[in-house]
Amino acid sequence: MAEHLDVDRAYYVEVDEENGIARVARDHVRDDAPSLAGEHSVADFGWSVKILRRGECHVISDTRTSPLVPPADRPASDALGIIACMGAPLIKEGRLVGALCVTSREPRGWTADEVAILQEVADRVWAAVERARAETRLHESEARFRTLVDAVEDVFYITDLEQGALEYLSPAYERIWGRPRSAIISDLQLFVESIHPADRDIVTAAKAAQARGEQVVTRYRIVRPDGGVRHIMDRSFPVSGADGRRAAGVASDVTAVTLAESRLRETEAQLLAFGEASSDLLWIRNAETLAFEYVSPAFERIFGASRDEVLQGDTLENWLRMVVPDDRARASKAIETLRTGKRLAFEYRIHRPADGQVRLLRDTGFPIRDPGGRVMWIAGVGHDATEEAASAERLKVLVAELQHRTRNLLGVVRSVTDRTLANSDGLDDFRARIHDQLGALARVNGLLSRLQEDERIDFDELIRSELDAHGVLDGAGKSAQISLSGPTGVRLRSSTVQTLALGLHELATNALKYGALSTPDGRLEIGWSLAAGPDGLPRLTVDWRESGVAVAMPGGAEATDVPNGYGRELIEQALPYQLSAEVDYDLSAQGVRCTITIPLSTGMDMAQTAAREIQG
Repeated sequence: MAEHLDVDRAYYVEVDEENGIARVARDHVRDDAPSLAGEHSVADFGWSVKILRRGECHVISDTRTSPLVPPADRPASDALGIIACMGAPLIKEGRLVGALCVTSREPRGWTADEVAILQEVADRVWAAVERARAETRLHESEARFRTLVDAVEDVFYITDLEQGALEYLSPAYERIWGRPRSAIISDLQLFVESIHPADRDIVTAAKAAQARGEQVVTRYRIVRPDGGVRHIMDRSFPVSGADGRRAAGVASDVTAVTLAESRLRETEAQLLAFGEASSDLLWIRNAETLAFEYVSPAFERIFGASRDEVLQGDTLENWLRMVVPDDRARASKAIETLRTGKRLAFEYRIHRPADGQVRLLRDTGFPIRDPGGRVMWIAGVGHDATEEAASAERLKVLVAELQHRTRNLLGVVRSVTDRTLANSDGLDDFRARIHDQLGALARVNGLLSRLQEDERIDFDELIRSELDAHGVLDGAGKSAQISLSGPTGVRLRSSTVQTLALGLHELATNALKYGALSTPDGRLEIGWSLAAGPDGLPRLTVDWRESGVAVAMPGGAEATDVPNGYGRELIEQALPYQLSAEVDYDLSAQGVRCTITIPLSTGMDMAQTAAREIQG
């Protein structure tokens, strides 16, 4: 422009009126004319800006004489060598944004053609500057983009959908795929060959969706040259441009995440299988809302209600409704303690809605935290301890009963030993007698040891055991000499059995040695019956009748010696004292006649028991 118009200076000035600044990036000067490049105050060129702001060219032949140039500004123009000048304004959106200017150090009359050329070139300069700036911004943006995508761990790519070729592939490809970028950019078939054979159909379908202009998210596997398999998450989206259709995308290596998810699913499946099979109740609650997130099937067996019922609505309230009212406060407090992050073992009772049973649960609760240590869930294992608690209580009772029976047994042994020793003729006689008596105690304690809680020894079982121990019953429990009659199921107090057994033992021993069972012609009748005593409580009456044997009475001629010592003393004195029994003992010429009446358990049903008679 400067050469064409033969001027000393040509420059493009940008006007920033908002900040009052005029900027000249560079100018073209000839010979020794000073450069105007730099920033200037708009106020310094007020006369010129005023004309340009109207959208008019200012055309000055001589600034020293032109009425357009205020006299005060003429010295400055002269100092810059601006004597003749022209300026073509650039008005954009009603605003002065710049001007293309030329100056000369000599006065000059400007022609209309020169003014027209200046205006035309000014518009071209504006377009060229804006295009250059846009290209600069684009290049800067592309540079930033490449810097970014080259630095990230994911693969960024751009595909020309019409040409079917890669336009860009970020460096992360080489790290993940283990292949050079240059090879795949020039030959896309290498990309297809890197896909795991089982996933190639998935990738083919994804490319078809890309060609249709769709956003696509695809997961597939690749096989690296070293044989390693990597899992890829590929997200692509369409990009339209003036020069064709493209797809851009990001491919991420999600191998670690995929394997972790797989392990997590396996772990969840194992935990679920464990929970589904466990006889104990496994539960998980959201720590914030306290809503159940998992309840194992054992809930239905223990609580007697379906899981669906407890998992609907307010699950905490659903659960508390089944807790026994007296235990609800304790159960609620335990839940709150777990929410604070503490572990806790607690017990509570539930009332089963299905059958009304009350069950005791022992629950071991614990918090589950996120990686930051915050309690996200509370969980627990609930064990139905009803039977265990009942067993422990039964064991406590049995131990107490054992201690009681042991004390009684030791007392009986001591008493038997003392009395036997006092009535024995010598050590051999004592040995024989004590052996038999301890055998009788052993037999009855053997019966007692086989009993369950709340069970009792029946009288018919006791008498048969004693007779069988003396060998007077056959294998079927019968004897031609013995007659047994009375109701079955007459339960004896455990505290009375040992002493009564000793009394029966003495009667049987004497009958076998001296009485009805000592001769084939003897007969023994044992009968028992139930009746209510004066106090209304049940009593057992046992009648022992021997016959068919001659017994020498005092002053008589028979020589048979029937001892009348410890055995009779035990029956007539020990039974009344220890058992509150009533005893009628008579030694007649026909043999022993003995009637024993003892109190029974208050739980005895006389009517039902009396209906079952035993004959033998």
